Amino acid sequence: MINTWSAYTSREKTLKLLEWPKLTEFLSSYACFSHTKIKLANLDPWDLPRDASLTITLTQETLSFASYERPFPLSPFEFSSFEGHLRREAILSPLGLSHLCRMLKMVEKVTAWRAQHLPSFGELKNLMKPLVPLTSLRNQLAKSVDDEGSILETASPALADAHRKLKTTKKRISQSLESLLKDSVIQQALQESTWRFHDGRYVLPVRTDRKSSVPGITRSISQTGATVFVEPASLAKEQAELNETLWLIECEEQKVIQQLSIICWENKDTLLNNVDILTELDELQARALFAQSFQGIPPNVHETENK
Repeated sequence: MINTWSAYTSREKTLKLLEWPKLTEFLSSYACFSHTKIKLANLDPWDLPRDASLTITLTQETLSFASYERPFPLSPFEFSSFEGHLRREAILSPLGLSHLCRMLKMVEKVTAWRAQHLPSFGELKNLMKPLVPLTSLRNQLAKSVDDEGSILETASPALADAHRKLKTTKKRISQSLESLLKDSVIQQALQESTWRFHDGRYVLPVRTDRKSSVPGITRSISQTGATVFVEPASLAKEQAELNETLWLIECEEQKVIQQLSIICWENKDTLLNNVDILTELDELQARALFAQSFQGIPPNVHETENK
């Protein structure tokens, strides 16, 4: 136990003298993905030379493409947005689905880059070979979720129909409100000649002393108390239709999310393997750019026999 502790403290002192934490922090700054940055910032040195040999070979191959600012066509995505749910086969969030789509688009780009730039042999080609684009899933995700994680109306025919109904209902309500604004009695009761959408309701800003001139339900009152926001009674039917359509859209979006989650679960191993390969490429790219910035040269690594 004493020898083990002594070896550990000696190792930590050596790493501190070498300014290892500063080196790994600088190395991590070259990474593209946030999870790769964390991994490289907490990197430990290799204990055995044979553990280093493949990475050194891969880094050398990567360096041959480092005349570009970043040799590989990588772009940021948040692995944490879908990793846990995907591993547990839980319902994925729309944002997680969006980042999965980004990842799959990147797989397609890397696969195309490999075919264009790499020879038919080499460790780098072997590393990229298991990448699977899953084009059908990527297309489904792309038509269903936008970059901000919102469900698109193109996600399903039922959702598209619901959005068309929503637009029609909103247009009809807008026309009804414009007609109310032309009524002379209502005009005299308003604080301003306009209508508002307030907390999911279409309302008119009515003077408190003329509230009785506009039949309807008071939805809120201004801070000064001089204005009440009234939902006109004549809009009751349209408002009910609007609420029903919004509820229908929410239900359809949940169906889309559930269906996409199930497809992702069915491809879980492939998706996670793709992430592992992209992460390794990001690490190699960071190592190559780091080595280039220091004008580094490959080390000569060999085993030392214990006698």
